[in-house]
Amino acid sequence: MDKDQVVRTLKEMGDLLEIGDANTFEIMAYRNGMRRVDDFEGDLEEAVQAGTLTKIDGIGKGLAKVISELVRDGRSDEHEEIKGRFPPGLPEMLKLRGIGPKKVKVLWTELGVANLDELEAAAREQKVSALKGFGKKTEENIIGSIEWRRNRSKTGRKVAPSAVVTKSAAAKKPVTGSGRLLPGTSGYSYKEWKPAFYPKDVPATRFLPYYAQHFGTVELNNSFYRFPTKAALAKWGEQTPEGFLFAVKANMRITHRLRLKNVEQVTADFVERCETLGNRLGPILYQLPPNLKRDDALLDGFLACLPTGYRHAMEFRHETWVDDAVFAKLADKNVALVVHDGDKAAPPRETTASFTYVRLRQDGYDDAALASWGTWFAELIADEHDVFAYLKHKANTSPLDVLGRWPTPIAAPRGPMAASAKKRRAAKKKRKA
Repeated sequence: MDKDQVVRTLKEMGDLLEIGDANTFEIMAYRNGMRRVDDFEGDLEEAVQAGTLTKIDGIGKGLAKVISELVRDGRSDEHEEIKGRFPPGLPEMLKLRGIGPKKVKVLWTELGVANLDELEAAAREQKVSALKGFGKKTEENIIGSIEWRRNRSKTGRKVAPSAVVTKSAAAKKPVTGSGRLLPGTSGYSYKEWKPAFYPKDVPATRFLPYYAQHFGTVELNNSFYRFPTKAALAKWGEQTPEGFLFAVKANMRITHRLRLKNVEQVTADFVERCETLGNRLGPILYQLPPNLKRDDALLDGFLACLPTGYRHAMEFRHETWVDDAVFAKLADKNVALVVHDGDKAAPPRETTASFTYVRLRQDGYDDAALASWGTWFAELIADEHDVFAYLKHKANTSPLDVLGRWPTPIAAPRGPMAASAKKRRAAKKKRKA
């Protein structure tokens, strides 16, 4: 097994143990092991051969034995023993989007379903939505996910689950703008913003509610390092007022480890996790590594797998991507080009989607620089574009020193869109005609 397969197997073991009401410490041992393996930057096979797995923090002798068996033999006695406690079709139910061990346990114990065929039949008979904690949307998602898995097994194609048209998916409309300027910062949990921004008596646990009193959006960056838990996302949403929006940076597995290759499932899983934020979910940011050069086929494949109905934004950090042909590909999919001013790969001020995503990476901005950005924002807002603008963190200062100098929203007379974007849209209509 490769690393990703080991991670999925350890997750399955923990999930099955939870269904079986196993000891909490045993469940957490496998889940912690899953995270340790996932975070491991070295060569897993080499670590197994060298017998150095136990040097990885959190991996003891027992877990190292299981991982070694999985890597060397493609199976583990412990894994087989745990699976043997349950109907053989139950692990497949755990692979459905949005169906965790708690839901699988309810489906198994209350409806008696033990495989995908039985689950689909129960869902189509509307027995699933009648269960406590389930609903019509969950029922529709189950049917859609099962159909996707069946279609994939028939065709061999790796198509994202979002391509399956369920009633829920079909009703999802493209995200459109309303003409707002939404300034914020990249992150908010900075103790060094005391007392310039956060008052001395505000604890770190109250930073987000205080921040949300002053800004309408924030860019979450910790999601780049690990998938945020649903509990954390729900808590962040609860700490912010109605209308507040979170931009979420896509996990490094998508952009840096797999480098956009074969990322259909992990991207779908990440977007699904982001859905926990509900109406507080803003753009999803895909920041490419600086050494990833332009590859049109790679970009086409990635854009094709993005779930529809969300605000997606891409930040290119190698200068080879700065090209009108690349921008046209983004425009065809309503994916925003991230405009930034951080390095030589900085793109021109272009808009390729129904919203615009800007990352302000300089240490400081004078009035002339802010006025220049503000003029462009006003043109976009006049054409009903939402503008998300995120300032880089700077210690011992208040972000209001910069962002507070922009009126919100910027008022401007109705005007034309940026000329380059208008040309691309006209060209797109001409191609379709």
